Amino acid sequence: MNEKQTPGPWFAPSAGVHAKAGGMVASCGNTRIVEELRKQGLDPAQRGQRIKANARLIASAPDLLAACKEAASLYDHMALGTLEAAVKYGPDYEPPTDEDCLATRGQLEAAIAKAEANQ
Repeated sequence: MNEKQTPGPWFAPSAGVHAKAGGMVASCGNTRIVEELRKQGLDPAQRGQRIKANARLIASAPDLLAACKEAASLYDHMALGTLEAAVKYGPDYEPPTDEDCLATRGQLEAAIAKAEANQ
């Protein structure tokens, strides 16, 4: 797969979700993702809640992906020994600091919060 995602930012609707019509799940500029929930046996209130939860998850996907990539990169850097890092990145390599780790954790927490609550 070489398809690229629609660049963000994506937004979950805070109002105007119409469960009877299926509802808009997430949007970015002119791009909309719509979810059809009418055939899942949910009542209108349940559909509305499901649509909003899915919208938050879809809208947070770019943030989650970026945070996961940053965490994977940080892990790779921390897993290397000093000699291995110098060979791979050169003699001026600086290992990640505690601040780098905290910043990555903050990025992960923010992405998770966006997925779990409408922000």
